[in-house]
Amino acid sequence: MKPIAVVLIVLLATWTLFSAPTGAKKKSAPKAAVKSSAKNTSGKKTAARKTAGKTSYRKAPSTKSSRYARGRYKAPAQPRGQSEPTPDRYREIQQALAAKGYLGGEPTGKWDAGSMDALKRFQQDQNLNASGKLDSLSLIALGLGPQRTQNSAQARPQ
Repeated sequence: MKPIAVVLIVLLATWTLFSAPTGAKKKSAPKAAVKSSAKNTSGKKTAARKTAGKTSYRKAPSTKSSRYARGRYKAPAQPRGQSEPTPDRYREIQQALAAKGYLGGEPTGKWDAGSMDALKRFQQDQNLNASGKLDSLSLIALGLGPQRTQNSAQARPQ
């Protein structure tokens, strides 16, 4: 009986060894990431060093709003100043200059040398800076400045 019991124990032991899946290994508790011993002088946070085939993960990137708050994110450069007037606006200005007698001919919508000369003469007669360039004072003097209605005049406190 003893030899049969020994054979059964051996068979049971070999069956348990070979019946386990080959890829399955005993899981161990995760190890803490090893920190670098070198000092970081740049002031930036660095990810932990990789340890023995284990992968360390970095913190998710910060949001755009927090980058603005910390001053690390710079907004893309926007074009400065006003954009060039449209041909319709040029035509409107030329019509105002022609109505006041400074521009001869039909308004074309193109700002050419004749339009610039007419604007210079108008600016000089209005005691403005005679540069020939469109500015707010010239447009107001031509009557093309901001439009004010009776409602906006009444809304102001007196």
